[in-house]
Amino acid sequence: MSRNTPRPALADSAAAAVTPPRLAIDALLATLVVVVFGYVVAGALTPDGVAYLENAELIAAGRTWQALQGYWSPGYSLLMVPAVWMARGDRSTLLALAHGVQIALALTAIWLGVAVVRRRVPVAAQRAVFWTCLWVVLRWLSQELLTPDLLLGVSVLGVLACLPAVTTRDGVTLGVLVGLAFLAKTSIWPSLAVAGGAMIVHHWKAPRWPRPTTVSMTVAALIAATFVIPLSVKVGHVTLGGVGSLNAGWYLGDLNQRTPDVDQRFHEARRSALLPSGETIEVYEMPPGTATYAPWARPEEWATGFRASEQPTWNAAQAKIVWKLNGLVALRWLLPLVAGALALRWMTRGANRRAIRPLLDWPVAAVGAAGAAAFLVVHAEARLLAPSALLLLFAAWPEPVRRGTTLRTPLLAAVFAGALALHIASDLWVAAERARSRAMEEHALRAHLTEKAASHTQRNVVLVGPFGPWVAILWEYRLRVQVQIGEQAGAKLAALPANQRLWWIRDRFGRSIVGVADATTRTVGASTRNELVFTSF
Repeated sequence: MSRNTPRPALADSAAAAVTPPRLAIDALLATLVVVVFGYVVAGALTPDGVAYLENAELIAAGRTWQALQGYWSPGYSLLMVPAVWMARGDRSTLLALAHGVQIALALTAIWLGVAVVRRRVPVAAQRAVFWTCLWVVLRWLSQELLTPDLLLGVSVLGVLACLPAVTTRDGVTLGVLVGLAFLAKTSIWPSLAVAGGAMIVHHWKAPRWPRPTTVSMTVAALIAATFVIPLSVKVGHVTLGGVGSLNAGWYLGDLNQRTPDVDQRFHEARRSALLPSGETIEVYEMPPGTATYAPWARPEEWATGFRASEQPTWNAAQAKIVWKLNGLVALRWLLPLVAGALALRWMTRGANRRAIRPLLDWPVAAVGAAGAAAFLVVHAEARLLAPSALLLLFAAWPEPVRRGTTLRTPLLAAVFAGALALHIASDLWVAAERARSRAMEEHALRAHLTEKAASHTQRNVVLVGPFGPWVAILWEYRLRVQVQIGEQAGAKLAALPANQRLWWIRDRFGRSIVGVADATTRTVGASTRNELVFTSF
């Protein structure tokens, strides 16, 4: 070789030895899983999902002001409005369409994950990091739940795909994604505040403030204002929503429950009723409206019904219990993800010592840590931590892909990705079995309600026991809880003979009641189950 002939770059020769993984194959496999799983759980609905779908119905009917509230964020309900129009009043169809939207969101998250991994992660670690991302998307952000968490996850992946914002167009795109993320879940405002602070610090010493940064912050603020300003006008003071204060009171305060299931505090909806046996019980007569279950559909309005002296206050013992549970959630979900991301980062080395620098994308890591901390302080679930987990995962890869990377222990990375795939498969199988079991248990009940819904014009019911097991079914058949009798009062009522019990309910609460929905909790082995019985008049 001549002295003047240039030597091949060491990075290029090292890169040639590493074949980029065909992530499209992995993504297609995940796509199949999402579609099949979406079909299996198409009838699943939680109380949170009912609240979002009811708000979507209000918005679709032009009653946006009534739907506006500070607890259930508007973004997900707005996304469901076209599904409401397509369903044409059939709530079973709406439920199926809503799960179709979840499938679309999950698929979007998968393929955005492919783009982010290819953009940020060195070739040698791409498959392992992609399966970690899939673990968060398919397991933490379960499409079974009709909540905005999956939508927020899509927004976060979109933001990661856009970073860094170089042009004005990039700034507009980034601002739109951040603004939509806020509308999807307004409780992320602490993370957005940290993000704004991180951007200011990052550009503090720059001779000129970057135009894309200014554009992105302005666009995001304008989109957020479309919710903040109307809500502030409605409640009479400046607010970003009531999620933080209500959740702090519920989880860290001195109360047992946020609904009349077991809550014994005085509420303006509480009434005393005398049983034929001579005992007095407390019942709750719900305010008029269209909501299936008012305390859950309008939490802020329900909370105003308590006396000022009985508003929840800080309770150290309760906070200790909650923090312990939140810590267990972090140990089970967040810690393995962070440890895995750091391990993958350690196993990835460049062809020279300066191949990958710096150690972390600290602004992304700061936003992710702030988001996780906000939920760990009050109430943590895997789905709530998932957006922060995605940020922390990709914060380990602070720069676009550099060439010339290999793995110190490639077999360990392959085992890591395979273990995650098996974990996802096993968890989804359990969820599918749960959906199948629920469908079998509710088959006879649904047949009965279908028959009664066709023969009754009234839609009010008396709920005895907890609301959770019933609210989704009642929503689907357009039945509304007019009266709730909590668990303790329900035990006294159940002691009456069946005929006397039904006569008393009908006589006490009027002819508008079409039936009684009982949710009895029974212990079977080491687990508990709810037995649902609907008695028609």
